[in-house]
Amino acid sequence: MVLKTQKGDIFEKEFMETLRQVTEEVFYLKGVERSSVTSLFTPNVRYNEVVEDGSAAATSFPPTSPARRSN
Repeated sequence: MVLKTQKGDIFEKEFMETLRQVTEEVFYLKGVERSSVTSLFTPNVRYNEVVEDGSAAATSFPPTSPARRSN
């Protein structure tokens, strides 16, 4: 499944909220292997970056992130 924006980019608040909602809905669909669901809002998606002291990595949106909370 792919979620694509029709205008602007994926960094718009509305798109991120839609992506979070779709991710949650797909995650709980009967028959879905939850460990294979991949989204910016799942803990199996991480980012890596080069920093002054070497490298750093973390999940895209940690569970405590305001982006992960529903309204």
